Amino acid sequence: MTSTREANPCEWASVNSTDVDLFNRELKSFVPPDAFDAHAHLWRNIDLGSSPSPLAVAGPAEVTLAVYHERLSMWMPGRSPTG
Repeated sequence: MTSTREANPCEWASVNSTDVDLFNRELKSFVPPDAFDAHAHLWRNIDLGSSPSPLAVAGPAEVTLAVYHERLSMWMPGRSPTG
């Protein structure tokens, strides 16, 4: 899949229509509503040392499990992965 806009690695967890289209086209048919996800990036900027990455700084100061679930639900509507 190609994109007309260049990916910005420091654009924190944004979801656009291309992301939702990808989910609907490629994943929706087989990702169960209560899938188990054993992978997540959770952090607090305060724990990342004196020079957190630009990606961490671009997002919230604390990425909790609740933030993770909120972001997942933005691009996988109707799914609530647990884990």
